[in-house]
Amino acid sequence: RKPDDSEVRSHLALYYAMTGLETEANEEIQAARNRPPADVDVLVRAVRVYELTGQREAAIAGVSELVNRSDSLKTLEGDPDMANLRKDPRYRKLAAPASTSGTESPGS
Repeated sequence: RKPDDSEVRSHLALYYAMTGLETEANEEIQAARNRPPADVDVLVRAVRVYELTGQREAAIAGVSELVNRSDSLKTLEGDPDMANLRKDPRYRKLAAPASTSGTESPGS
């Protein structure tokens, strides 16, 4: 892979965020989001970076984009580091349609 590859940069951003290097994490995730391909995996890592670096508004915006693009929050649902994000009422509101689409009948 190329060093400016969005997937590689998003992984690096997540590692920086997990080790407390917030400035580096933010620089790398911004670079990753600005490079093609803008895939869902990069977006999931961006949400994680935003949450881990205390950027809840950006994390919620990323969740909204994720729901609109993939209709799946499965990766975030299983991540213990995202527990506080999942408790946010805005997250729960965004997650509700994704978790119930096609699984319940109307009026359930």
